[in-house]
Amino acid sequence: MGAPFWLRLGVGGLSQVSPGRVASLAHRFFCRPKLTRAKAEELLSQGRRQQTTVLGRRIISYCFTAEPVSRGLVLLLHGWSGDSRAMTAFIGALTLAGYDAVVLDLPAHGGSDGVETNVVDAAVLVGAFLAANDLQPDHVIAHSYGGAVASLLALAGDAPRSFTSISAPTKFALVLSEISAAFNLCGEAERIFSIHAAQSLQCDLGALDALEVWKSTKTNVLAIHSPDDLRVSFEHALHLAQASNVRLTRAEGLDHCEIVCSPFTVAAAIGHIVQTDRALRSIDEGKPEAA
Repeated sequence: MGAPFWLRLGVGGLSQVSPGRVASLAHRFFCRPKLTRAKAEELLSQGRRQQTTVLGRRIISYCFTAEPVSRGLVLLLHGWSGDSRAMTAFIGALTLAGYDAVVLDLPAHGGSDGVETNVVDAAVLVGAFLAANDLQPDHVIAHSYGGAVASLLALAGDAPRSFTSISAPTKFALVLSEISAAFNLCGEAERIFSIHAAQSLQCDLGALDALEVWKSTKTNVLAIHSPDDLRVSFEHALHLAQASNVRLTRAEGLDHCEIVCSPFTVAAAIGHIVQTDRALRSIDEGKPEAA
């Protein structure tokens, strides 16, 4: 995760003097996305906007229906400090391919309620949102932080037929190290920051590993990541690609934000979904009929 040199120098120096205070500031950055409460693009207005209150929090979503018959439902999850607008590049291609799509503003993002959130909080609320609306996504496309949310949903038992992970973190402990490096935190400040994060997530950070989650599922996983990504390192994709059900595609020359709206990424994600369903149909057609 990149940060301006002057910011790294200033924060790094302050962390030597007051590691506890700087660790608290880093944790606030970790939990508080930038507000993106702006009017949705015209494309979102073409979908069915819905407000769902789950666990006392309002979640804003947009649903798009394929015509005339749907081949399945695709859940779109945006990244940190984004909102539904970030995933609009996929909507037209999905409905054209015959798939319904639902895109939502994650907690504390866009029009959804909240000021602070984290990946565990988001996964719980997204799971509650899906249950409240009786939605069972057949496929998931997620960018960055949204990919981490998708991993926790799968850990809870909501594993889709396919998952397209776009520049997503896979090792949560590594994410904290990257944030610490971005702010040039001293050793003590990094230690305190990690404690704050573990307390807010209420879990062992070392146990949150997308590789362990997805390799235990039957999900067909495509990881799209750029070696040039300065926010979420390519190391995360290489780690995930160790699973036999994961295929890694390198998106050369694209940065962390460009990759999610790139025609290359959209085509790869849609192709992955179509190929997954085609393979599953072939398997089903080859099964003997029940007596």
